[in-house]
Amino acid sequence: MKRASKLIFSEFRSLFRTITLMGIIMLFFIAALLSVISVLIDIPDGFYNGMNDYYGGFNKLSVDDIDLDTATAHGGTPIYGHVNGLTRYSVISSKKTISSTPSPMIVDEDEKTEQVISFTVTSYIITEYGLKWLPKYSDSVTKGRLPEKNGEIAINTDISRMLGANVGDQVTFEPDYDYVDPENETTFQITEPTTFEVVGIINTTKISSYKSKNPKETPLPSAHIYMVSDITTFDRLCMNFEDSRAAHSEYKNFIKLGKTCTLGSSANYEIIDTAVAFFGAVTAVLGIMVVFIIYALIAIFYRQRKGMICRLKLFGATDGQIGFIYCTIAVTLVFLSVAIGSVLAMAFNVYFIDLCGQLFDIISANFVSHFRPIVQISVFAALALFTILIFFIYDRKIKNTSISSEVRYE
Repeated sequence: MKRASKLIFSEFRSLFRTITLMGIIMLFFIAALLSVISVLIDIPDGFYNGMNDYYGGFNKLSVDDIDLDTATAHGGTPIYGHVNGLTRYSVISSKKTISSTPSPMIVDEDEKTEQVISFTVTSYIITEYGLKWLPKYSDSVTKGRLPEKNGEIAINTDISRMLGANVGDQVTFEPDYDYVDPENETTFQITEPTTFEVVGIINTTKISSYKSKNPKETPLPSAHIYMVSDITTFDRLCMNFEDSRAAHSEYKNFIKLGKTCTLGSSANYEIIDTAVAFFGAVTAVLGIMVVFIIYALIAIFYRQRKGMICRLKLFGATDGQIGFIYCTIAVTLVFLSVAIGSVLAMAFNVYFIDLCGQLFDIISANFVSHFRPIVQISVFAALALFTILIFFIYDRKIKNTSISSEVRYE
């Protein structure tokens, strides 16, 4: 062991200039790599935690063509949804009749005539999971009560007047087969008329006002009609996730399954995806640069000390013993670069996280810089293994070279 130590220090002195220069270069690149990895972790964490706090645990994900069992299996809480032929694209009738969704503008190319109808009735089926939030709107009830069980609906005062329906009356929904959409072919899950009993009249303006003043109280949107039905399959279902990270993850899972999805506060999630893509690309580039520096370091060792390596072999040193000497020098250099680079990386990370806090002031408190030893340990382990691998690749070149020819002039 003493002999090996002496050889290590001897080779270190011989390679001092090379080690110093390459060490400085490696230090800054490793510091940049560590800082970018930390930022890559801290920025999404800040956004996710910020959205959880700001939105009060209401993180909506809407998915098309899905049933309640699938929604709950993905960790979501189904709260409300649409069914074609019922909540939209339907004819609503009581004493009078209206259409829930007007046909889009149609232009006749020959006569240049247009059909323009602007009023759309907003209706939602409230699931059994969503009913717990409906009482938050109890102050908006002008007559009767809010729906509580299958077959009951509450309607807006304007819709009540348009239909001529009051508490206790029956309202029937049936598919509007005259609905025309030039861009999308509408399919109807409901093909037969469905009748509900009106149990309450509501003031949608009060609901909208309550929503704006208390955004963290309920995920239920304001609407003209709330209905309760035992339907389990929806053309569009909105589910809630208490954790924004889970909502984002399941959004990506549903996209992979070919589903059409919409995330609430989608702009924030786009920022997260953009940040992850950008810093992920920077991490890859810096990682490649660090690997290249280590490769160059080993190549320089090989070129500068090839004669010494051959002499050691002539004196009976094994490949493992020779590898131990030069790999110890290289790995020690990597270790020092990671250790010192961690301090520089934290300084950069703190600066960048503070900058994010200034840019996104509403959730600034959620942007926190963390020191994660696992990152440093993982980077060091990966680079150390790569260093050893590269040295033994070069050692194969030495085996294929005539030792006597390398030392014939010495």
